[in-house]
Amino acid sequence: MSYAIREINIEDAEFVNALRNSCIEYLHTRKIYTLEETEKWLENLKYPWFIIYNDKERCGYFRIDKIHDKLYIGMDILLLYRNQGIGTELYRQFLPEILKYFEVDEIYLEVLEMNYRAIKVYEKVGFKYDGYSWHSFEDGTKIKSLHFKFKLEWFNIR
Repeated sequence: MSYAIREINIEDAEFVNALRNSCIEYLHTRKIYTLEETEKWLENLKYPWFIIYNDKERCGYFRIDKIHDKLYIGMDILLLYRNQGIGTELYRQFLPEILKYFEVDEIYLEVLEMNYRAIKVYEKVGFKYDGYSWHSFEDGTKIKSLHFKFKLEWFNIR
């Protein structure tokens, strides 16, 4: 199956809202967003996000943000597409494209330490462990948040 990406738009709000809320256990917040909150959120993005789709449907999205002059990425995909190597394939295919789009040679991410599946994906595609911090949820619960870094120069993927 082939995949493509495009910039997210307001028509994707319902899809993003449902998918984002279904991934709550893997995110750095436990807040469930309403459709209206998601629409407002998408309208006010500082950096483009990208919908991932195939010839049949939207299957996920890449989240992009800039924090302290570092570009961060995350990906959420539908449950139907998990545990099949598709996440690895999507990162391998689109990381170079996203880096080129933003004109950067490195990108970062954070992942909760219990998200073993995602960590395996990141390591397979070439992200390297870059430390950790403690994250506090809204209820005061703390968990380790692992930091990873990907540098284009480490790989010949341009």
